[in-house]
Amino acid sequence: MDPAWDRSEPSLEELLLAHLRSPEAPALLTPSATSRRAVAA
Repeated sequence: MDPAWDRSEPSLEELLLAHLRSPEAPALLTPSATSRRAVAA
């Protein structure tokens, strides 16, 4: 591996932004997802 390359683990923010930038990415919320208010009620 070339020492000029620096590698690190991506942050949650970086993963989320990469997902949102990808037009082929599936929806983050599925039709069966419920809000916290709906679950608490």
